[in-house]
Amino acid sequence: MTKKITITDKYVAAKVAYNMWCTRDAWFAFRNDNFYKKLESLSKEPALKIGTKWFETGLTKIKDGELVDNDCRLSIFYDDKKIEVMYKSEILGVTGTATITAWLKK
Repeated sequence: MTKKITITDKYVAAKVAYNMWCTRDAWFAFRNDNFYKKLESLSKEPALKIGTKWFETGLTKIKDGELVDNDCRLSIFYDDKKIEVMYKSEILGVTGTATITAWLKK
């Protein structure tokens, strides 16, 4: 059963994609080519469509507060205060994490 994607989920996805794209040179060192290619394609979308496009191209909602893109080996966990991104590199045993301030209001 697919979970309903909310505007908050799209906002979180867009914020993660934007922040990761802006710092892509640092993340590229982790050698996750699928993630880099996904960020590059999402960067071509208008700001409000980034989150929607990511859900159309592989991002999945597991439950409230947890999103996953298996192609990119990436997980996003969020609540109303922070967004935590974790992904696995193509280098065996290497993972990257980032924490982004969420500012989500309920």
